[in-house]
Amino acid sequence: MSTVTTTITTTAAALPHTSPSVPRIPSSCSSFHWPTSSSRPTSNNLALAKNLCLRAPPLDFSSSSTYSSTTASQAQVKVISLPHPGMSAQDCIKVIRISPPPANPTNNNPQKESFMVKLPRHHSEASAVACAAEGLRAQWAGSVGLGPEVILVDFDEESGKGSGGFVMRFLDDAQACTMEVVKNTEGMKERIVREVMVSLHDQEVPPSSIEPGRRYDPVAVVAAMLRDVKMQPGAMAQGDLEIVERVIERAGEVQQAAGDSVLRPCHNDLHSLNTMFDKGRNRLWLIDFEDMALGDPMWDLGYFSANLEIPVFELADVYGCSEEEKTRLEAFYPLAVCHFATWAATRGPVWRGHVEECMERLRCGLAE
Repeated sequence: MSTVTTTITTTAAALPHTSPSVPRIPSSCSSFHWPTSSSRPTSNNLALAKNLCLRAPPLDFSSSSTYSSTTASQAQVKVISLPHPGMSAQDCIKVIRISPPPANPTNNNPQKESFMVKLPRHHSEASAVACAAEGLRAQWAGSVGLGPEVILVDFDEESGKGSGGFVMRFLDDAQACTMEVVKNTEGMKERIVREVMVSLHDQEVPPSSIEPGRRYDPVAVVAAMLRDVKMQPGAMAQGDLEIVERVIERAGEVQQAAGDSVLRPCHNDLHSLNTMFDKGRNRLWLIDFEDMALGDPMWDLGYFSANLEIPVFELADVYGCSEEEKTRLEAFYPLAVCHFATWAATRGPVWRGHVEECMERLRCGLAE
């Protein structure tokens, strides 16, 4: 796995002990409004998605033990280009495959199967490695029932050949949990915490899925994004830069005090749209495992809560937080808002409104 997965960050250096004024963010500030920009997959990726799904084995292995080249040549394939937010590094493509009945079938009905394919939007060796690494993490998540089943990962570790794309089972009865759905559906946010977040954090991850040493350091991540912001004059006001610096400093102190003993398998990008509700099965799924690594569970909880714009401790008891975990949660919640703000600040004018909304929440917290 080491040739596929790379370390996301290094551990942040020890920060000097200070007691900066850190925002305690209320839920009464303005709501986040993400830009609606989207893009569609390239024609080359649409063709590649089709070819990968022709190679994929049948979803229902009980109906056919093999999927031959002859069967593939007879299959009918429909490729559906799905619009998705333009900030994504990968294309998501739905493919429907209709194959002739297998040999000695129990019935003569053609097999209709739906797949979701993720492919690097811009093809390079680095993007192939990164996408394949996500595919292997998603494959592990599917094996423990947290994410959709991964059927195929198009990458050979030894030769380094392949697109890096991966093919998943398409969840026909599932829909993304938008912020509005989660906040307005009774018990939904609590279910997400109990059924997917806690379940993920409780998993024992095999080294082949998250290799030793791979960890996600949210303090280092936000600090790196802040450095990028400072390289773009005018991207963020000086006073706002200072607020973010204070939040990073406080979170660094709390993280350093906690040490590595708290590290568990974490999603690390657990906003509402990375969860899906499957109506047919009445269950929840996690998706998008690009940042999954060992991390602090309170980062997942703080990030999710900040994304939903709910009070910092609203889900603490649902999760079962100890007092020490609440201290970390309180530090990571505003750090998550800083993550939103610094990420958006480097994405151009269309995201400036989102930066201001994030910073307003942080300023509201300082004013309390």
